[in-house]
Amino acid sequence: MDVLLISLPIGFLITNVLWINQYPDYEADLKGHKYNLLVRIGKQKGVIVYAALYGAAYLSFVVITVITKNLLWLLSFLTIPLAVHSVNIARKYYDSIPQLVKANANTVKIYQNTRIMMVLALVTKGNMVGFWKVYVF
Repeated sequence: MDVLLISLPIGFLITNVLWINQYPDYEADLKGHKYNLLVRIGKQKGVIVYAALYGAAYLSFVVITVITKNLLWLLSFLTIPLAVHSVNIARKYYDSIPQLVKANANTVKIYQNTRIMMVLALVTKGNMVGFWKVYVF
């Protein structure tokens, strides 16, 4: 059960990487009759999905924190400002690929940084003092 629970936020975040990377191909997909979900709902509504995937990821960290009683899972909240910034970029520039690229890059950064924080939470099991004694000193 723990493995399934811990896989949720990383699943939501990698889905967001794939989601935002569909925007540059939108016109080609539409023209080529590739009706992926973004083409079906449109770019503007796609930004709502983009934001919702972030929300689901961060909400899952709250659930993991409550179940495991390990507050270090909340370290991932440090990426929330970058996620909000990325959603704002996507909302403003969903039709302008050169400006939207920053949201794409930020989404990958969030995914990578969150994975590092998740490893820290897993390795220490919420016990930073024990972690420093065993792994650092």
